Amino acid sequence: MRHPRRSLPYGGVGHAFNTSETISSLTLVLKEAFLAYGIPKRLYVDNGPSFSSDLLSKSCAMAGISLIHSKPYDSPSRGKVERLFRTIRERFLSGVQKGITLRELNEAFWLWLQEDYHHKLHNGIGDKPIDRYNASVARIELRRLCKAELDEIFLIRHERLVNNDATISFKGSLYEVPPAYIRHKIELRHPVDDPHQLYLYDNGVRVCTIKLLDKKENARSFRPQSVPTNLSFHKGRVLP
Repeated sequence: MRHPRRSLPYGGVGHAFNTSETISSLTLVLKEAFLAYGIPKRLYVDNGPSFSSDLLSKSCAMAGISLIHSKPYDSPSRGKVERLFRTIRERFLSGVQKGITLRELNEAFWLWLQEDYHHKLHNGIGDKPIDRYNASVARIELRRLCKAELDEIFLIRHERLVNNDATISFKGSLYEVPPAYIRHKIELRHPVDDPHQLYLYDNGVRVCTIKLLDKKENARSFRPQSVPTNLSFHKGRVLP
């Protein structure tokens, strides 16, 4: 399991169980956490593939978050996180019934956090996590982003060269691009969980949504045009 942890004092936590650690699951958890608790100044993570991804690095930079990775093979540097995992195993997972679905597990985990963990005295801080968190938040000004802004920040980016027929190839499919970009390199972005919802960006500004190629329409648009001339080859003659 993975529990991406936000770097707000004493309890601003994004949490979820998943069958595997992927950039998609990480993105979902972080967006939910940022919506609920605001944008942190720092995000402290380990060195797993998702946490070392280019998307997380760029997204944190766009949101003004300092991304900090723990030192490899340095367990003490992750002491608080490992202690939280131990508490979850001992106080939550030990009571989970076998055969429940992933959704049921996450719903039960959220309820346990809200009704148990956040309201129990924490020996390390000498306080309840919820009380320490609220006291800390009262002293700072939280930055917040709306869902649309977070969705924009967490888009995956790609570059493609536009073909002469105003198309690009992406994940085995052809997409239509405005003819003005023919033979130009363009930037594409899409949600991490929907690679076929493609947006075209120009100098960091969204231009349009690009769609799958309509072959008939594309052929009609780029059909070679006959240009009338004064030449005639009828019966071997050339007329002026």
